[in-house]
Amino acid sequence: MHPEHHSGWRKARAEAISRQYSRDADAVFTDAAAYSSYPAFALAVSPAQGGQAITASVKTLSPAEAEEAAIPLAISSTQATTVVTDSQQACRHFQAGTVHAAVRAMLLRHPPQR
Repeated sequence: MHPEHHSGWRKARAEAISRQYSRDADAVFTDAAAYSSYPAFALAVSPAQGGQAITASVKTLSPAEAEEAAIPLAISSTQATTVVTDSQQACRHFQAGTVHAAVRAMLLRHPPQR
């Protein structure tokens, strides 16, 4: 979905997802954003009900790898049972078991504590 051509649809979808999970104490939202002057991405994990976010940085030039990296951050740093991401590619890679090598290493180094 193109961010400029589908802005209304994207906004409505984001609002619907927010409503769906806003009362779920076991849900977190993940995101990644590129630094403007450094070859890395900031990662964020935010509780759906609000509260303190968990943040980290990952050194990569790949937005897809950064979005994937936010998921193990959520899995290893929270007790969440639902992880919400806006990255279809990250979801597909996790479903297929084809995540980037660095993301796989994150999961192996910091497995979920459940």
